[in-house]
Amino acid sequence: MLAAVCYPPRCPVCDGLLWVDERICGAECRNKLPEIDGPRCLRCSKPIENDEAEYCYDCERRQFHCERGYAIWRYDKVMSESIARFKYKGRREYAAFYSEELLRLAGDYIRRYAPEVFVPVPLHRKRMAARGYNQAELIAVRLERATGIPSIRLLRRIRNTLPQKELNDKDRMKNVGAAFALNERRLQSLGGIPDSVMLIDDIYTTGSTLEACAQVLKDAGVQRVLFLTLCIGRGF
Repeated sequence: MLAAVCYPPRCPVCDGLLWVDERICGAECRNKLPEIDGPRCLRCSKPIENDEAEYCYDCERRQFHCERGYAIWRYDKVMSESIARFKYKGRREYAAFYSEELLRLAGDYIRRYAPEVFVPVPLHRKRMAARGYNQAELIAVRLERATGIPSIRLLRRIRNTLPQKELNDKDRMKNVGAAFALNERRLQSLGGIPDSVMLIDDIYTTGSTLEACAQVLKDAGVQRVLFLTLCIGRGF
C-alpha cells in the first residue's frame, strides 16, 4: 500500500498518475483504445476493408507456420506511444491492464483453441539485461494466473537482432532468420513437445518475428502454433 502511494502506477493510455482508489484505466482513456470491431483477416486478425475477403493481402500471398492469430487493438498513435512506454520506459504496471483486456476481448479465442502452453517471444540476454524484463513474458505470466495455462520460456533468442521497427518488410525477415532456438532445459520440464502452443507478443506488423518463432516450434514437432498480440497493423 505504501509503495502504491509513493510510486503510484500510471494509466497505460495517457500515462497519467493513478492513485490507490482509481481504476487501472479510466473510462475516458478506455474510449481512446482502437479496438478492432470490423472485418478482420481469418488467419492473422488484421483489419481489412473488404467485407467479403477472408484473408488480408499478406496472408493471401504467403504461407505461414502460425495457423491462426488474434489481436485486440489496431496499432495507431495511441497504442504506439503506450507500448513504447511499456517496453522502454519501465512501465511494467501496464501489463496488468493489457492482460485484463486480452482476457476480455480475446477470451473466447483462447478458450476455443485451448493451447497447452503460452510461449512469450523471448528477448536476447543483452537486451533483457538492459531492459530488466521481457514485456511479452509479463503479459504471459498474468494470462497464466487467470487461465491456468502455463507460461513457458520454450524459446531462446540466440541472435541479438536489430529492432524490427528500424527495418523494411524484406529486411525484417532476414533480421530474425535463425534468431531463435528451442530452450531444451524448459522443454525437459514439460516432459516433451506440446501439441499446441500460443505465442504471446505485443505487436504484429509483418509477422516476421512470430513466423521465425513458429518455424522453430513446428520443426521441433509442435502440431499447432497460434499467436496472441495486443496490436496489429492494418491490412489491405
